[in-house]
Amino acid sequence: MLDRAEPKLQPAVALVDVEPPETLTVRLFGTKREAAFGQNITRANTLDFYPPNLRAAVFARAMCVVAHPVGWLT
Repeated sequence: MLDRAEPKLQPAVALVDVEPPETLTVRLFGTKREAAFGQNITRANTLDFYPPNLRAAVFARAMCVVAHPVGWLT
């Protein structure tokens, strides 16, 4: 998909690696997201941006996304 991604969408792309037990590493953070967030968080663990009491739930939700075909959640 990324080799033929719509060029106008590329600045809004973010890729996150889900790495058990509790790491969500940002692999790619598009320039549009960087501008909105105010910093480039490539290589950061996104869980570091959440309060400690929410990290397990956020990671569990990310695991739900990767465990379903095409990230489909209902």
